[in-house]
Parts: sequence; C-alpha cells; structure tokens
Amino acid sequence: IGQLTFSNSPSLLGRTVMEISKDVPQGGITNDQIQAIGTLTYGGTLTVTNIGTNALAVGDRFQLFNAPA
Repeated sequence: IGQLTFSNSPSLLGRTVMEISKDVPQGGITNDQIQAIGTLTYGGTLTVTNIGTNALAVGDRFQLFNAPA
C-alpha cells in the first residue's frame, strides 16, 4: 500500500489496480492513492482489492484519488 504522486496531469487508461485495508499498519496508511498536481483524467477499469483481515462494511470509505480537477 502506498501513494503515487504525479507532478503533471495523468490519464488513467487500461487497468488500474489498487489495494485497501481496514487494518491500520504502523504508518497509518490504509489504501493505495494516486495524487496528481494537475488534472486527473479517469478511464479504463479500476480493480480494488481488500488485502486486510478486517471485513469491509457499509459506509467504509477510502480516498483512492486526490487531484484538484
């Protein structure tokens, strides 16, 4: 689990694979995240996998993307 930071405006095409977990590790990061300084363009297929031991529940939230536009 980690964060990718782009200093430009990336476009997601093809397949994007991300991992989430309700188990809070030492660093406190609970999910993969893509962060863009510019515009983030969504496209393709998103696959999200729970790699934690705790089951997901209704209302659980994970911020997978962070961009100004």
